[in-house]
Amino acid sequence: MPNSPVQAAAEGTPGSTAIAYREARTGVLSRDLIRVVDTLHEASDFCEAIFMVATNLEEPEEVAVFQRLAQVAKDRVRAAILTIDAVRGIPEVKQ
Repeated sequence: MPNSPVQAAAEGTPGSTAIAYREARTGVLSRDLIRVVDTLHEASDFCEAIFMVATNLEEPEEVAVFQRLAQVAKDRVRAAILTIDAVRGIPEVKQ
């Protein structure tokens, strides 16, 4: 019997915690973040719809208020998307 550690035992077995963590970090977490980003893009689309529908209001002041609120909400959604993309390691796309 050898008197030195076996290489496979020193590195860990395929079912080790390190491998499971790496798969969770790159697999499940990544899929969850993709779903979150998709939902945020939908929210951004709703903000755009609110912005466009506001033009049908009769009072110009009301139009301006609703359009500004929709734009602020859309900006915040965009900031959240950029934060998630940064966490995922996706570079920011210039628009």
